[in-house]
Amino acid sequence: MKNSHNRLFHLACKAAKYFFVGLFGVVVTGLLTAAFGIFHIFVLLLPWLWSWLLRLGITISCLLATAVIVESLSS
Repeated sequence: MKNSHNRLFHLACKAAKYFFVGLFGVVVTGLLTAAFGIFHIFVLLLPWLWSWLLRLGITISCLLATAVIVESLSS
């Protein structure tokens, strides 16, 4: 069975998958730092992480929206 989705859709899905895996890693890291009592280091990095995660999330959302529109127009 051949996969009928275009390459942009595959790229967007792969980017979203790795974004959510990375987001899960950040959450686990935050929980581990809280458990070991070094949460203050994580709090210092949180503004930097937040800005990068927000930018990546918006970019990947736009990429997914574009891929969905292109996919729907090609059918």
